[in-house]
Amino acid sequence: MTKYSTDKRPFSSPLLTPTCNDRLIWEICLARYYLPALTVAEQIGLVTFLARSPSTVEEVEAGLSLGLRGAEVLLGLVSALGLLVQRQGRFHLTDEARTYMFTDPCPSNYDGVLLGNIFHSWDRATCLQLAKRCFEILPPSGRIFLHEVLLNDTKDGPLVAAAFSIVVFQMGGRQYTARELDENLREAGFTDVMVNPTYSYYSLVSVRKPVNV
Repeated sequence: MTKYSTDKRPFSSPLLTPTCNDRLIWEICLARYYLPALTVAEQIGLVTFLARSPSTVEEVEAGLSLGLRGAEVLLGLVSALGLLVQRQGRFHLTDEARTYMFTDPCPSNYDGVLLGNIFHSWDRATCLQLAKRCFEILPPSGRIFLHEVLLNDTKDGPLVAAAFSIVVFQMGGRQYTARELDENLREAGFTDVMVNPTYSYYSLVSVRKPVNV
């Protein structure tokens, strides 16, 4: 397996706004604001509820047994994240929300699937389910590409990867090691796992669907 970068670069105090251009550090800084809203929305079934039928604030309040003020605040937060849009008094899921929650069927007739910053949002079982869905729609020799920040084999670094893993843990996910992704993807049926560093702390993990399946 190809080695990947374990570059250990300093970053600013968590009490201050980052001043560098590293996108990952910005995501870590901002995640403390948006992850709690997404976690609540997922745990109480808001996305599933709206996927069935666009609803008013009052309908969300009644359907999910929320107080009116609680429904207003949560809908406002999730809308601010670009996952909901209000039309004629009803809240609709945006395409981003449907993609995020995997409510749409996987597209077919493609030779490859790119999943950037997806696996780290989910537990191993959900990642395996997603990998199997990709395996089903890919043709023989089709590839899946994962763009992720990888932990080292001992799971104690690099520092940014470990910090990011703590952040996404709030919503049921975590950063994975290359070995863990290798095992997950092979269990889904893929082979020829390759890992290559891309930029910053990111690596590209690619696997291939066997020809004889």
